[in-house]
Amino acid sequence: MNRKIYIANQDISLAEYCPSIDNSDYYACWQDPDTRNGYNYQMSCSPEEFNSLPIRSRFLAVILCNENKESIGIVSLSPESSLPDLAIMLYRPYRGKGYGTSAFALAAKYCLETFHLECLYAGCYESNTASRKMLKACGFVPHPEGNCHETHYLTGEPVIQYDFVLYRMPAVKITPITCDTDRSNIARCILESLTDWFGIPDAREEYIAGSAGKPFFCAFESTKPVGFIYLKETGRHTVELAVMGVLKEHHRSGIGRELFQAAKREARRLGYSFLQVKTVQMGRYDNYDATNQFYISLGFKEFEVFPTLWDEWNPCQIYIMSI
Repeated sequence: MNRKIYIANQDISLAEYCPSIDNSDYYACWQDPDTRNGYNYQMSCSPEEFNSLPIRSRFLAVILCNENKESIGIVSLSPESSLPDLAIMLYRPYRGKGYGTSAFALAAKYCLETFHLECLYAGCYESNTASRKMLKACGFVPHPEGNCHETHYLTGEPVIQYDFVLYRMPAVKITPITCDTDRSNIARCILESLTDWFGIPDAREEYIAGSAGKPFFCAFESTKPVGFIYLKETGRHTVELAVMGVLKEHHRSGIGRELFQAAKREARRLGYSFLQVKTVQMGRYDNYDATNQFYISLGFKEFEVFPTLWDEWNPCQIYIMSI
């Protein structure tokens, strides 16, 4: 069957949901205890009753694996009469493999753009640490009004649902910068506002000076620089993501990903085979743990740790990816 494809990346597609084909997998997933716990809900109807239920979601799509066209899960957006709440179900064989984050990010992008939404909502229960990581990796932030207190669908015991929201990314333009003066001024403007990450003045000045002559991209909101990235060659076939910075108020808005994609395309154009990045090893500081998670979500893999390259308090973790 030829399904309509709503949105896709290199690994998965979000495609038209066809009840006659997809209802059986969808219903079976509802019978999975992990799904019930994840939704704090038990589907009690029969398969026949399930098949007769109308589709109330304003968006319902099947997640397809591009490699084999297998259906691996479902994404849905709540009915139009309610707040736009995005949800996902992955079928058991495909959990823990990164498909959830990839699919949820695609669904969020599609829903924000197609339905002209200012924000999206999502939630997960306190025991579901994997879902919390997924939401954060997709740019969702804690709901400003806090969390919901509910009761467990089986035990009646109190449970907390962590509520998150994703705001529409400000309109930004990613632009290559070719003037060294502009590179220096942009790098200084951004890095001097990020002292939690670039708090050592001498090191910060080295990063600023090092931008000269490098492949450099800036994210502009109107005429204001809000983020930048530049690359540095470290070998014949390898280029390093030397520095990237995004103003703190724009963190988790997708700007970092846009900058990275521009730099990655440029690295490919220049003929490099590998991209690497350095940061402080996971487990040392919360802000750097978030940076590690960001690089992992981009597709970087752990390569090596140099315990004293910078100093013993800041072990250097190197990530690498093939491009």
